[in-house]
Amino acid sequence: MMKGDWERSRRVAERLASYKQHSAAVTIDDLEELGLNVREARGEEEELLWRLHELWVDNIVEVERLTPPEAREPVEFKLSRGVVLATAPLDLVEKARST
Repeated sequence: MMKGDWERSRRVAERLASYKQHSAAVTIDDLEELGLNVREARGEEEELLWRLHELWVDNIVEVERLTPPEAREPVEFKLSRGVVLATAPLDLVEKARST
């Protein structure tokens, strides 16, 4: 979808990283506005995605809430080829952007 288009990839990544909390909803309209190919999940796919969201909230958002900011580290989950969920403290993201 964006292979070789580094500027577009950067814009999409920056927009997605601009959400202030991991529990913020990214809507289909948001993704279409970025020019991404999206569709609404249905049936079993929808149920699995909702379960993934619940696991994320239970295991990432809650841990972030309980961990002091100075002790937070980036976390990356590789679910399958091409599917990676990641989280990092905002100050680390901003530091990486400035370098």
